[in-house]
Amino acid sequence: MEPRVKDLMRQLFESYLASVEAILDMGLTPEDMGKVGGDLQEPVKQYFADLRWHDDNHLRQMLHTRQALDPHCLDVMEAGQVNYALNLWGETRGRLIAELVGVTAEQLDAHPLGEAEWSLAEIARHVAESDAWFVENLRAAAGR
Repeated sequence: MEPRVKDLMRQLFESYLASVEAILDMGLTPEDMGKVGGDLQEPVKQYFADLRWHDDNHLRQMLHTRQALDPHCLDVMEAGQVNYALNLWGETRGRLIAELVGVTAEQLDAHPLGEAEWSLAEIARHVAESDAWFVENLRAAAGR
């Protein structure tokens, strides 16, 4: 992969993580979701909708530009199936990360469903550590 592409992907991911951290540091509550303010004078919940709209809008723009650069790019990726699969995985991973919002240090290691069930920390570590295994098996399955 082109090093600049990797750098841009890393920049997008790190910017997302920094933004998530900043948002979590705000300590928003459900009551805050209806508050109005900021440059656009919108409710807090609308800013969240705007974040998603912004990314969705630029995703369409990126797909349009990629297709203009290489009209066969969708054929190469089986009509976008690889991108679609990565998108679904990214959404799921985002939901996993979001489930850790507001968890205390004590809750992280707790076993409220009994010792046979994993703690939140064990689940998160397992998922993170499993990525390399899945990528290796994907590589083998694809003959790469």
